[in-house]
Order: sequence, then structure tokens, then C-alpha cells
Amino acid sequence: MKLFLNFCLWGVIGACGVQDTSTQEQVQKELEKPLPPIRHTLSGDYLASRFAQNRKDWKTAEDYIQRVLNYDPDNPELQRRAMVLAIGSGEVQRGIATARTILQTSPDNALALMFLAAYEIEQQNFEQALEILQKISQGSISDFIGPLLTAWAQAGLGEADTKSLLNNSPLHAYHALLIEDFLGTLENPEDYLPAILSGYTIDIYELEKIADILSRHGKVEDAKKLYGLIQNQEFKSKSLEHKIRALEDGQTHHYFEKDRITSAQQGAAEALFDMARVLFREYSDDSAIIFARLALHLHTSFPDASILLADIYTRNDQKELAIPYYLNVPEASPLHLRAQQRAADLMDQLGRHEAAIALLEHLHTEKNDLDSLILIGDIHRSAENYDQALAIYDQAFESLGDDVPADKWNLFYARGITYERLDNMDLAEKDLLRAIEFQPNNPYILNYLGYSWADHGKNLDRALEMIQKAVALRPRDGYIVDSLGWVYYRLERYEEAVITLERAISLLPYDPTINDHLGDAYWKTGRKAEARFQWKRAINYANEETDLAVIEEKLNNGLPIAEKTQIQQAQTDILQTD
Repeated sequence: MKLFLNFCLWGVIGACGVQDTSTQEQVQKELEKPLPPIRHTLSGDYLASRFAQNRKDWKTAEDYIQRVLNYDPDNPELQRRAMVLAIGSGEVQRGIATARTILQTSPDNALALMFLAAYEIEQQNFEQALEILQKISQGSISDFIGPLLTAWAQAGLGEADTKSLLNNSPLHAYHALLIEDFLGTLENPEDYLPAILSGYTIDIYELEKIADILSRHGKVEDAKKLYGLIQNQEFKSKSLEHKIRALEDGQTHHYFEKDRITSAQQGAAEALFDMARVLFREYSDDSAIIFARLALHLHTSFPDASILLADIYTRNDQKELAIPYYLNVPEASPLHLRAQQRAADLMDQLGRHEAAIALLEHLHTEKNDLDSLILIGDIHRSAENYDQALAIYDQAFESLGDDVPADKWNLFYARGITYERLDNMDLAEKDLLRAIEFQPNNPYILNYLGYSWADHGKNLDRALEMIQKAVALRPRDGYIVDSLGWVYYRLERYEEAVITLERAISLLPYDPTINDHLGDAYWKTGRKAEARFQWKRAINYANEETDLAVIEEKLNNGLPIAEKTQIQQAQTDILQTD
């Protein structure tokens, strides 16, 4: 019907009737004609640039704004946008050139001055950078980043005014510590801690750098406390474990030197990166991109800046743009392995399953990394290749032997799900119970096992306890609330099932399974019209997992009158046994 309508609209035939052979040939010729070239207009290019920027595709946005700038090269607003987009898309040299142009007519433009100062620091022209920074007026974002760039430019000349930083903010005090360590003038690093830790939510990245400095200066107990804080935030890495072990063994290990700042350019990059992280936490992603790009320009082998850019693109559903930044993390970095795994995960989400598996197989083979092997199993499981997933998980268990460490609890969870999907409930139950031993308060494991039991009519009382606990932990998770409603239904507590499933529907109104469950519960309480309404909704919102035939049967005929409940069936079985 669509093709027939198109023929009529094209005017290929005079009336909407049967096409003869000559008409079909005409249609084919029309289809084979090349598409007309894209027609660029001033307004169209400007809107295209804005649209691309909103999608975080800054390279395309920058290309379009350059077209617009050709129409009106002296427009200051267009120049400013072109400068920002060039920096944000990685065309830093072009952005700097545009900044110089802007400063010819607007010598006090703070953003252009800051970009130019960062460029001069990158070129090791520290005196010129300081001259430029002095021109930036107060009352802008430069109030935060300006003193940091100034201090690092001074450090490039062999000295810096760190006292003014200490009296500014906790993040400025943190950079005072970094600068003194870089210059070799640091005597009592622990004296900086009150200013750094007071009134500022310090993150793991900064905490580890401070602990490294304390370790290098022999402040072992203070360093251990900070490393302990990192571990308490459930952050684990082999690098961190090596550092803690080295301290415990009384060694001054090279791990404490690995991430040390060795140049003023690198220090300035750290300052720009810290600004980007603050903006990222505040969801100011456009501004975060600018500062992260500048940081990466000043310090090209800066894995944290690459990962931050990748995280920004991932958060904005630009997976293709994120992948190269994860892959760009150098192999020498302790973040390399995790970044590669993130890249593989994004490849898998984009449907590039073979590429994702190939990358993870390389990591498993070359790095002897068990987590990468487990992730391969996860990819197969997500693709519903359960036999292949099970084989991979079994291989992982063989590698671990009999003593599975606590940090590999997820392997029991993953294999348990796989067994359940393969309809081997006995082995599924065994693995899921082991996972709960490691993670007794994990709502998703509790929910999965509880729901599986309810669905199979097994251990209903224990399933109820588990799911009630899961709901207490995640009260606004519609799937978990649905599980609670379903176990009530299986226990024939239909009124409670209705109340709970209505709550689940309010959280996830378009889920077909929850609508189906609520229809069943309505039917059992005599609300048959409402039951059919919910079953219709379930059909309307059906997905690939929905068993439409079963729901349509209920919609037409209701629930079977002679249907035995699980409890009735159990009673019958007992009587037959007797």
C-alpha cells in the first residue's frame, strides 16, 4: 500500500490503477536516480549545528558552524560558538586561532583568554601565559580555574604562590599540595589535609593521589588511612592492592611514583580535568567536554581525561563516540583493562557482538583476566545463547577452582540465571543461594530467586520473605514490586496481590507482564471487566517475550474455572500419596 501511494504522489501514472510494464520501468528509473545534493542554507546550517551539539556530536556541529561563519565571518557570537565547538571537537589549534581573532575585537573575552593561556602553558611559554591570565576579569568561571592555571604557570618558572591557593578552596588547597610536591619543596604533606578535606567532597581519584604523596614522604599511617577510605567506598584495583601491600611491607615502591606530576603542563592538565569532573558531577556536560578536551591536549597520555570524555558521551547515548576514548587509554595505565571492557560493553549494546567478544577474548588471553571471560558469558546470556553462556561460566569456575573469592559472587548469579533460563531450576537455585550468601542484601538476587520460586510454585513462603526484603531495599523498582504482587497471587492472597500489582503498574504502566499479572489478580477477585482491560493493555504493550496466545485465550475465555491453585494441587498430591 505504501509503494502504491508513493507512485500516485510521484505522478508516475495518471490515476491510481494497475501499472503496466512501461510504468513499472518508469518507476524503477525514478528509484535509481541519485538523490539531489544537500542544499545548505544559513538558517539550516545553524540549526544543524545546534542539533548536533545537543547530541554531543561536536565534530559535526563544528563543521556546520564553520559554514555559517563563512556567511558572516565578523559576527562575534558566531566566532565564540566556533571557538568553543572547535575546542570541544578536538580541533584545538583551530579553536586557538579563533580565540586570537576574537581577542582582536574583544580583548577582555574571558573564555578566549583562558584558552590562549592554556595553549601557552602547553607550549611552555609560561611568562606569556601569566600575562594573559592577568587580563582575565573576575566574576566568571575563571575565578575557579584562573588561580590554578596561574599557579601551575608559576610552577613552570620554578616557583608558585601556593599560600593563596591554601586560603581559597579545598580543591585549590589540593593543587597547592600537588605543586609543592612537583617543585620538591614539600616538607609536611599532612599539614595540607585539613584544608583539603574540610568542606569538600573529595573523590577517589584525588584521594589516591594524596595518599601516594603521603607514601612518598614516609607518612605511612596517614597514607594507609586514605587508602582504607578508598576501599571502604568499594573501589578495588590491583594497583591499589599493590600499594597497600608495599606500605605494609615497609617498601618505598615505584607504584607511588607512577602517577606523579612531572611537568607544569601536566599539572595544568590536572587542574582543567578537575574542573571538568566538577562540571560532570553537576551534569554540565557541554562545559565538562571543553575542559576535558583541553586537559587531554595539554597531557595527551591522560587516561582519566579520556575516560571522562567517554563517560560523557555514554551518558548522552553517543556510544560510537565514546568507544574510541575508552580504547585510547594506554596499556600501561591501571585503568586500561576496565576501559577496554567498557568499550566491549558498548560494542555489544550497538549490536557489534563479535567485535565485543573478540576484544574480551584478547583481554582474557593476553591479560589472563577472568572478568573478561565472565563478560563474554554475559554477552551470550543477553543474546539468549544460554548453552554458550553456560560453557563460558563453567570455564570461569574451573579457573577459580573450589575456593571462589567473594568478589566473584556475580559468577554464581550469572550462572544461576542461565540455569533458570535453561529450565534447570535445581542447579539455578543452588547457584543463586550461593550468590545470596555473598550478597545477602542484594535486592536483584533476592528478587530473581524469589520470583523464580513463585513462578514455579516452589518455596512460596520463603520467596515472599526474600521479595519483601528486596522491595524494602528498592521500593520504587516496578519489577521487584511486581514480583511481590505475583507471589501474593501464587499464595492465593488475591486482594493483597491486587493492591501490590496496582502499585507496580503505577511505577511501570507500559510493561506487558505487569499488566497481565494485574489482569489475573483482578479476575480472581471478581473484577472481570477490569481484568480484560488489563489483558488488552498487556497485548497492546507486548514485546518479543510476551506469550500473546496465552493472554488472548484469557481475554476471550477468562481464567479456567477448573484451574487448580498451587496449594490445591499440593493438597491433591498429598491425598494421592496417602
